[in-house]
Amino acid sequence: MMHKRKHIQPETQKGSPWTRSLQARRERGQTIIVALIVLGILLILGLVFLGIISRSVGDSSRLQTRSLANDLAESGIRYAHNQLLTSSDGADWRGNLTLPIAEVGNPNFSRDPDAGFLRPGSGLALSSGAADTGGPDGLGPWVRVNFDGGRALVRVRYAPSDANIFASSPAGALRDPGALRNYLIIESIGRPGRVDTNDPTTLLSNNSIQFQNFSGTGQLEASLGAFGQLASNVNAKKLTAFAAIGITEHARTITNKDKVSRPAEIGIPSNLGVLYFTDSGAPVTVGDVLTQQLGTDTIENVIGTSKVYGIGGLGSFHSNADIALYGQLTMFANVSMGDNFSVAGTITGTSGSVLRVNRREYQRRTQTWLPNEVYNLTGGGNLESRSESFTTAKGVVKDNVARTDGDGYNRGVGFEAPPIFSAIDPQTGENRYVQLTKASGRAEGGPNSGQFGYGSGTFVDNASDRQTPRTETGRAGNPGTDSLTFDWLNPNHPDSKYWVGPYYMPPGAQIEFRPDGFLITRDSRAPVAERFWRTPAGASTNVRTIRYRLGRASNRQLCVVNSFTPGIASIDGSLGVSDFDRGVPFNGVIYAQGNVRVRGIIPTDIQITLVSDATAYIEGSITKGITGNQWTATYNPVLGDPEVPVVIGSKMERPSRSLLGIMARDYVALNTTMFFGPAGSENAEAVRDQQAMKVAQDGSISLQQEFVQGPTTAADTYKPNNWKPYAVQ
Repeated sequence: MMHKRKHIQPETQKGSPWTRSLQARRERGQTIIVALIVLGILLILGLVFLGIISRSVGDSSRLQTRSLANDLAESGIRYAHNQLLTSSDGADWRGNLTLPIAEVGNPNFSRDPDAGFLRPGSGLALSSGAADTGGPDGLGPWVRVNFDGGRALVRVRYAPSDANIFASSPAGALRDPGALRNYLIIESIGRPGRVDTNDPTTLLSNNSIQFQNFSGTGQLEASLGAFGQLASNVNAKKLTAFAAIGITEHARTITNKDKVSRPAEIGIPSNLGVLYFTDSGAPVTVGDVLTQQLGTDTIENVIGTSKVYGIGGLGSFHSNADIALYGQLTMFANVSMGDNFSVAGTITGTSGSVLRVNRREYQRRTQTWLPNEVYNLTGGGNLESRSESFTTAKGVVKDNVARTDGDGYNRGVGFEAPPIFSAIDPQTGENRYVQLTKASGRAEGGPNSGQFGYGSGTFVDNASDRQTPRTETGRAGNPGTDSLTFDWLNPNHPDSKYWVGPYYMPPGAQIEFRPDGFLITRDSRAPVAERFWRTPAGASTNVRTIRYRLGRASNRQLCVVNSFTPGIASIDGSLGVSDFDRGVPFNGVIYAQGNVRVRGIIPTDIQITLVSDATAYIEGSITKGITGNQWTATYNPVLGDPEVPVVIGSKMERPSRSLLGIMARDYVALNTTMFFGPAGSENAEAVRDQQAMKVAQDGSISLQQEFVQGPTTAADTYKPNNWKPYAVQ
């Protein structure tokens, strides 16, 4: 009998407890591995997330720093612009020099993080050949202005062209620096963190770098390199802005500050009704041959065997009023130097009028001038800015239409707000020129000596020397026979007080400029309180004329002394450095509360601003000084200047640097009757019934006249030492 054998499954196949335990252990091991993998992934994700968070925090911090740096830079721009508008220095504001924080015991070195920007000029020659005037680039030092959370480094320069306008690679950041030559450049760098000389916790850099008293150019260049590397590692933001001064951007400007609607007329009408006769006896209408010119034709001239190069052009013109053109007007426009004929209104030309534009442009890449292009804009044709045929002469002639001409060149000129010298400083409530004169003296236990004419600027208290009301409303209500213009144009009319025979002698302080200073004579007709000068303490001197002399003191500053400066025996004698040490620094401003009457020779190499709160009368020739004075004999604006000093009393061998600006609240008038008229010391009186003049009892009178000098040949144009009086040429 056969028996079936049962298949007996091994223990390993029956899912015994041992097998199940082994499987559980394996599953637990896999779980740990999976868990570790998951944890690793989570760790990686966490690290990535932390990196993202860290980067986000870092970016946020950097953005915040950059935002703060940008805000600081903008604040620096606004601060500088506000100072240019409202400070007593006006457009001359450059800020007070901020010296770097010097190391204790080592005054030539500094760890100040801004030292490269703040360092003063050394006068040494840079690799570019220019003299070092300070700052990181040798173009001048910056000024540090502290704000909450940081500071701004600010620099204002009237030099956006950076020395070499026509080089293929000019210094500075501007691609076309010449086109912006007329504007003030404002640079501002915002830097987080305060740096204060009075704060011992101020964080300084780890690098100590020399900033002054260099032994030579090599040492200077090494320091500039170190400063540049230090500046590149600092969080900062730089902004650059350009500010228009208002009246210096163009060769001629019509400000139209009252915004009158009638057009301003320029040019010479052809129908003047005046004839002159040629040598052949043929009559010629004056208006047909006279041409008004803006700018110069000079690009290259040959004088003898030498070539003399000039940039040409610079005949820029701007008007805030509509323009009506008469006759012939020729303009030489150097577009590379920003020249243009811009009108914030319409341009119209009368029949027969022509605006001839000579357009010149410099090719920087090839360093050559492009051929001269001439455009003739004619009245009744393409000179009418509202006509379809109007052309801008490739961007030179512009009106206020906000579109392009037929060739695609922009127009759209806006109103340029002119500077107003009567503006009030909001901080002091005073006019800036009053601050620069009346408040510029010394107050040593008494009144400020500036109010008597002894300050850094000269103040003349002649408020009674006025002929018009002080306000615009008062002047507008005076259009009839009492008006000043009526008085000028109607000699010896019955109501006139100031026509003396053939001379118009208005009230006012008479200012006579001389090569080494100036004289101011008070009006003998003024009230007693204004007729004589006072001492610095306020006592009357019974003297009408005071003499001012300008020269160099021992600290190299331009100083002014006068007839009443203690310790000077003779104001007309030979004065030296020790004499000018007795004076005060001269800021170049003369301010009169009433009229001024001006003539003479502007002090050599000195810049002066003359301001009248009434009318300024030009009563004679005003020319630049060309003979050396005590200032020119030692003139050295930058240490190391190789220029040969000018000997006192001798004519110069170079052009004069003299400048005079004349401003007035009412008028700047040319009084031609006094070009050869009574001197200021004469007390001439009118004889009304005879329209004549009463003179001294002996019948004599002293008359004033200037004998102007000039070159006799083109080669002597820039060499005053060869000039002769025109009277003998």
